[in-house]
Amino acid sequence: MLLELIEYHWAEDIDDVLLLLGRLDVKTVPLAGGTYLLGLQDDSIEAVVDLRDLDLASISEDARGVHIGAMTTLQQIADAPLLRDFATGLLARSAYASSSSRLIRNSATIGGL
Repeated sequence: MLLELIEYHWAEDIDDVLLLLGRLDVKTVPLAGGTYLLGLQDDSIEAVVDLRDLDLASISEDARGVHIGAMTTLQQIADAPLLRDFATGLLARSAYASSSSRLIRNSATIGGL
């Protein structure tokens, strides 16, 4: 459970993320909401790259359809007026039902890391 963590990186752009994740000398993983990583039993992870500041949390609609960013939390999906109306509210209801804990839904992202 991240016991061997030696590096924490706060990414400011996607190019930084790709460079850090592409390293071969340090096992590095992306950090989104963190709920998935906390459950891992992988003590070989040495570094994380925090993705919070990359503007990947969004819900929008255009002529092509509805777009949900990978860093959008389950609670944002559950609360989004757009998703309550889209497909009879299936996405919003599913996000709400995914966890009985609002704390988890506030952390867990649709991209899941």
